Amino acid sequence: MTRSIRSRKVLTGTAALALTFSMAACGAGNEGGSSSSSDGGSDAAAVSGTIKGAGASSMEKAQNEWIAKFTDEAPDATVEYAPDGSGTGREKFINGAVNFAGTDSTMDDEEIAAAKKKGCTGDTIQFPVYVSPIAVAFNLKGVDSLNLSADVIADIFSGKIKTGTTRRSPRRTRASSSPDTKITPVNRSDESGTSKNFSS
Repeated sequence: MTRSIRSRKVLTGTAALALTFSMAACGAGNEGGSSSSSDGGSDAAAVSGTIKGAGASSMEKAQNEWIAKFTDEAPDATVEYAPDGSGTGREKFINGAVNFAGTDSTMDDEEIAAAKKKGCTGDTIQFPVYVSPIAVAFNLKGVDSLNLSADVIADIFSGKIKTGTTRRSPRRTRASSSPDTKITPVNRSDESGTSKNFSS
């Protein structure tokens, strides 16, 4: 939500949130299958075909690591993960374009039902696999660190606090010694699971 501007400094790095991984037997070129070993367990080496996934870019490196480990065990399988963003991953999963999606927040019953309608033949399974911290950044000349409460941050992003000297809790809200310092919140315009979790 707030990364990659050169002059920005981290404000908080508090909320660690689990991403979820949704899987079902949807379309997406899942040509192969898996077989069970004689003891009733899954035999990864017998898995073949293509498994497609898409979703959060924040977990791309982790996905690549998991794919490498999995394909070591299942050399006849091809696993692809497109880091298109959490919202796009959910959309592709619901439309049956991928077999799994990496997303920052769980899918609701309506989304799961929509995926079922699009041809997913199995149950949608969701479970946490990755923790992603959320940081709020600021760009304020002469200020190297800022410690704001969750309530104050919420009021800034909802528009209740508009200047650096607006007071709700004087010690925590004050962002600048200048009384006319205007606060301009910036957020992502795309559908983002991280933004959804931050807003929640």
